[in-house]
Amino acid sequence: MAAILDVLDALSRDAADPSASGMLVELLRRVGDDEELVAVVERTTSVLRKGLAELISRGITGGSIDPDLDATEAATWLLAVVDATYLNARPGHSPHIELHRTVLGYLSPPRAPREEDHG
Repeated sequence: MAAILDVLDALSRDAADPSASGMLVELLRRVGDDEELVAVVERTTSVLRKGLAELISRGITGGSIDPDLDATEAATWLLAVVDATYLNARPGHSPHIELHRTVLGYLSPPRAPREEDHG
């Protein structure tokens, strides 16, 4: 799980930059008109998705990640969460705590019901 959080931290590191959301919006605007840019974005996303999926698979095998998750689908969702940090982070405020809470809640295996929950 720590390796996944490290990757996501690195990917979201610049989200607190005041110009980050504007740059992401501009990238999205240009993607429709630039085939080379589309190719770069697709290659980068593919590499990131595959790497995260591998880490998630290891976590599933090791018991630290919910075994009901599909590793590739989970990796896709995690990348979407990183994108959201750029669109929604407050300038000057690091989204890392919120990112960690979201990721840990999503990936963690379900907890067994406590005795008092049945009583």
